[in-house]
Amino acid sequence: MRLQVSISLVAACYWALASLSAVSAAVAPNPDPTYHIPRIGVPKLSSLTSASQFLTPRFHRIIRADEDKSKKTNTALFVASEQGGFGALNPRNGDIVWRRVVNDTDPVQGFWLSADVALYLTGHGATRATVHNALTGRLEWSQLLSSPDQSDPSLFSAPDISIPSWAGPGCDASFVAPGFPAGDIIVLDGAKRIRRLDGTTGQQRWRWSEAEVTKDRTLVRVLASEAAVHVVSLAPTYSTLPLIGSKEPTGFDVRIYTLSLTDGKLLDIQDVGAAIAPVGPLAGYGGKATTGGAANIALVNLAATRPRQGSEVTPAGQKPPLQPHLVWVHKDGTIRAVSWPVGLSSPSDEDAPAIQARQASNVLTLKALSSSFVALREVNLGERGVLIAIREDGKAEVIRVDHAQGNEGSKQGKAALYSRWEFEEDARDAVYSGTVDKQGSAYVNRLFFQASQQLVNFHVYWLDSKDPGGQGQITGFSFQFDHDLNGDILAAPFEVSPVSSYQVITRSAFITASGSVRLLQDDRHHWMNEEGLAETAAAVLVDLPERQIGSVVSADFESGGLELKLRAAAARAVLEGETFFERLQRHGLALQLAPSWLLSVSISFIEGLKSLISDPRLFATSHYAAQRGAPPPPPKPTASEDGTTRQFKRYPAGGVAAAEVPDARRRVIPRPARIPQGGKAARPAHLAQGPPPPAALAPRAADSNITAHLFRDRLGFRKVLVSATTRGKVYAMDTDTRTFVWEKSLVGFGAGEGAPVPIVNVRFLSVTRPVGGASSAKDSRTDKDANADAAAHLGPLITIVADVEEQGTTLTRVWELDPLTGVFPAGDAAQTGLPLLVGKAKDVFLLPFEDDVTRQQAVGAIDPNNGLVLWPRTPSVAAAFEKIAKQFFYLTHTTHEDQATGQNTSILNGFVVLNGQTLESAPAWQMRFEPGEEIVHLIHGSNGPIASQGKVLGNRKTMYKYLNPHGVVVVTRLSGPASQRGDSAHVYVIDSASGLTLYSRRLIDHDLAAGQDSLQAAFAENWITVAYRVNGHDAHEVSTKPQNEVLSGDEKSSKAKTIALKPETRLLSLELYEAETARDQTWDWRGSKSSFSPVVGGPEGVRPFAQTYVLPHAITSLAMSKTKFGITSKSLLMTTVNGNLLSLPRRILDPRRPVGRKPTSEELEEGLSTFDAYVPNAPQLSVGGQFRIEGPKGLVVAPAAIESTSLVAVLGLDWILVRIAPSGTFDMLNPTFNKPQLVLTIVALTVGLLVARPMLATKTLKMRW
Repeated sequence: MRLQVSISLVAACYWALASLSAVSAAVAPNPDPTYHIPRIGVPKLSSLTSASQFLTPRFHRIIRADEDKSKKTNTALFVASEQGGFGALNPRNGDIVWRRVVNDTDPVQGFWLSADVALYLTGHGATRATVHNALTGRLEWSQLLSSPDQSDPSLFSAPDISIPSWAGPGCDASFVAPGFPAGDIIVLDGAKRIRRLDGTTGQQRWRWSEAEVTKDRTLVRVLASEAAVHVVSLAPTYSTLPLIGSKEPTGFDVRIYTLSLTDGKLLDIQDVGAAIAPVGPLAGYGGKATTGGAANIALVNLAATRPRQGSEVTPAGQKPPLQPHLVWVHKDGTIRAVSWPVGLSSPSDEDAPAIQARQASNVLTLKALSSSFVALREVNLGERGVLIAIREDGKAEVIRVDHAQGNEGSKQGKAALYSRWEFEEDARDAVYSGTVDKQGSAYVNRLFFQASQQLVNFHVYWLDSKDPGGQGQITGFSFQFDHDLNGDILAAPFEVSPVSSYQVITRSAFITASGSVRLLQDDRHHWMNEEGLAETAAAVLVDLPERQIGSVVSADFESGGLELKLRAAAARAVLEGETFFERLQRHGLALQLAPSWLLSVSISFIEGLKSLISDPRLFATSHYAAQRGAPPPPPKPTASEDGTTRQFKRYPAGGVAAAEVPDARRRVIPRPARIPQGGKAARPAHLAQGPPPPAALAPRAADSNITAHLFRDRLGFRKVLVSATTRGKVYAMDTDTRTFVWEKSLVGFGAGEGAPVPIVNVRFLSVTRPVGGASSAKDSRTDKDANADAAAHLGPLITIVADVEEQGTTLTRVWELDPLTGVFPAGDAAQTGLPLLVGKAKDVFLLPFEDDVTRQQAVGAIDPNNGLVLWPRTPSVAAAFEKIAKQFFYLTHTTHEDQATGQNTSILNGFVVLNGQTLESAPAWQMRFEPGEEIVHLIHGSNGPIASQGKVLGNRKTMYKYLNPHGVVVVTRLSGPASQRGDSAHVYVIDSASGLTLYSRRLIDHDLAAGQDSLQAAFAENWITVAYRVNGHDAHEVSTKPQNEVLSGDEKSSKAKTIALKPETRLLSLELYEAETARDQTWDWRGSKSSFSPVVGGPEGVRPFAQTYVLPHAITSLAMSKTKFGITSKSLLMTTVNGNLLSLPRRILDPRRPVGRKPTSEELEEGLSTFDAYVPNAPQLSVGGQFRIEGPKGLVVAPAAIESTSLVAVLGLDWILVRIAPSGTFDMLNPTFNKPQLVLTIVALTVGLLVARPMLATKTLKMRW
């Protein structure tokens, strides 16, 4: 007996140790749970709207001007994005070489590359010029071009706010000489001024404005040659017919100027005449391309035809130089060109007569081989005089400005405009690019999609090939392309490496309509960056299921060894039950393993005990559970893709070396073997045998090999992040492995070949059936409830609602899919969405009940006629809604023009459901705002768990929270008169059931800063926060009213102090409690209906507490933490413009903090401290780790499986996922907890029990005698 007890105690101790070890290993969180995904953003494009490629991504060889261009150099892909990012990508793997990010108010207008420098013009009309080192991104200099606060008008001017759309961006640039720092830069800014900036310092050398000559023209292009600066200006012409009118120009008059390169003086003026067609759409290209105006103007420098620099005579055998040319598409459908004069000198006499405009002569004309020309495209071959002319029939020609044919024309330096090659395929989605290889040979590519065979055709025209005819040669290839998933290819910059005289290798970067950037070598994908994720419109974190063992039982039993068979049999017994003979079989297997099991148990126990004694921190938790005030842990080196380790670091403002950061947005495909140079054996590697590399970031639907590894960890930290972009694509990413599980397009990108692309506006994305929903359905079913039994086996479900505009018709559609697999439960017919209603939905929201059959939560939508629509359309949902119809209310937001003021007026309309079966509704109330007052945010109360209905005060009394389920927070912006410096802002709390205003407050008077993110709001339980940015012209008053007096409305205390005037970000913290007479109303609620009486439910029943704080940084988004049961204290999460993620505890923003005095003992017991208006800029409040977050636009918060922790995902240009514990990790062991001591204590007690028990038995026996 004693031996049995001893063995049992030892076994129990061992299993306790084993369990503790297993739990510690599985539960202990990652020491550095934060991860950061940097992006450069969706590339901007100018190839569809302009002849100039000032914004289109392009390859550039980074080499100094004095280096040999044939040597091996670094090449990068330069990109400027819609989200304000610009920089360079590594063509080998897609990593960010360097990146800078500008504000939303100063977007990138264009970038120009030369040698080893990159010039960027930012701001509307180019208010600033910056020069960066093209290899490292180091800022060489930055020059402000226009500013309203500069006093010296000779250097600066007021920023331009009215640049005509037909003038393009109103800026341009040209390098005087390649390289840095030797070469100066000519800049056109504001469509009005020409400047020469010093290439070393950025200082202005001279400035010229067309206003010195005439004021009715707009400057659109500039070009610097070796001796002069050439400028192009446009003036609109209007029809003289009264029936046509004169609002839109019918054409444009062209005038070109020649300026002195030395001092900027005017040398020559030429009038070309009314030559340019008006702005209009270009057929094809999904309706995104335009033609006419400045878009039909191209410049060629013809630098390659000039003598070497420093030579005054033309070398023998070399053709004389040609002048720079202006090329444009004429109104009659021809291409025309005119040259600028060279050799002009500045007038030495200041009193010389003004230069008069002269008519341009020697205009070259080129007619199309067929049809007519409609657009021009520069392809980075201006020094060769090569351009692309697009014809109306969808075909294109390679045209060139070059020496005239014949010996006589060549000797005299005469120019000719001719067609070099014709692309004969009709392709209205074709994109063009050009490049020059290391040997100086020029190439032009044409890429287009063929919908009938789902092929991309890539044609390369080799201008300088040694073909017998001298016309060049064309080569190319075709490959399969998923247009439905990726959309049109909008740009395709490329590089070329010749293998032989008749074979080349291409490396091209595709910019697709979905926002992706992908690199291909010939027809093989190498890597792809899904930059479209920077435009995420909605996202949700989805819980994962428990690890399933039933799916592997059969396979283990059939193919495994003795141990695997035993495990499989045990699992089958638990899941499916077993017969008597199966149990005997399982016991027999167990007996065969008994000797080895006893031996392994003994060895493991001894080794485990030794390790516990020698390593006291074997089971210690990580830095995650450290106290909030402790310093952050040092960065942990992580393994990169090439096996090396890289150290994380915090990057400087505006920059990131993303090659040092692991990137989950990219999929890298192994590179093919190097192609041998020359010889007959030269053969592209992709022609070898083997499966083709993947051409997508993830499959459309995850198979069992992927989903078998998707299971929840014990703390619930691992989730799937499902995000939908503004371009209609949906992605699912595993937050643990940071890999994408599946991706799909909601409606596709049209038929291709230039067909219109549907416009998708995602309105709603939510989990309508969680993973736990199946379990709850199974637990609540009866034996005869077949529906609940079927629902118990259903997986999770998400619902997406979006407005889809296609061919002028808008339809609101709904998608239901499994977030783990991406599969549509309704079948393939639901892939493009099921129709929900006609027109745009005014609102989409979750309903407080679910379908009894599918156990999915119902969704409601408001149609354009203010009618209610339910989804899914099942009898179960209709019956459930009929039960609550009398207590259901909803509101809509409309805008009407005020007849008196001409301003838009916002109106809120409340509706009540009259008939639960027909869903007939009627207006219940209406609320009109002031003219010009725009609703910025309309936030409904959260429906999360509420652990506490009130707050216990220090005097043991209770204030009950005002938890009105119909409460709505409305934040508005009121536009003031032009004389005011800013707008005003208001906040309202409205009961949507009665339309009563429960609380209102004017946040700021005529001092609100401009910008979409200057107003942010969050609402949870009874806590409302509103962040607003002010210009700093008005005083900020902080109340010093005693705490027992409640602030409400616009009430101001006579005891107020004024804070210094300066631009700042303020935060209103508002808490609503029930009045004394309404204290018992909280406990009378039933579901979504309110028991408020007309008196109690009005403002009289609300007790507000409000206070205003000053934040250390401007805010871009707000959210509140969420936990599983709502026990943990709330924390306010915010992203700042300087790249931080802050977590402010509720106690810091408590509006009940005493003002101007020390807290009483009762207030100290509640945790209240003396009010301080300024929130400290403390590192402890930052939870974003060592990363800088660029372009944050939204926050997604989800609870973990443990109550203390919330998961926060920051979405925008950069993605970051962190864990926060607002109340500390009270449900996890402290890292200083001495687990070895606990284990040794258990062992000592066990030994003592073994020793004391026989002694106690002997003593008891003696007592009996």
